[in-house]
Amino acid sequence: MIIEETILLCLGSQMRAKEFITQDIDFVKYLKKKYYYLFGLILKLASNRPELIEEAKVLTKEKILELLRIKRPDIYTVLQTPEGRIWWEKQDFSQLFTII
Repeated sequence: MIIEETILLCLGSQMRAKEFITQDIDFVKYLKKKYYYLFGLILKLASNRPELIEEAKVLTKEKILELLRIKRPDIYTVLQTPEGRIWWEKQDFSQLFTII
């Protein structure tokens, strides 16, 4: 779950999540731009740990949302607003595979 945990970390705080939503920021593009090195490091680790590669293959918005519900209910609450749901549905985490 290292990839999902990293995504949670990058979402930051409840305030930051609200900024992503109100500014309609493409979160995956933001991750790729700002945290390219971090995801590159994950790729390096994944090369020696096939379970990380498998984890990346099954990464879904639903899994991340469930993890948020459990570990970061503050951010989860923001994403459950009408605006948050619309924003979350726009995110395409499959784009991360160009890094991972």
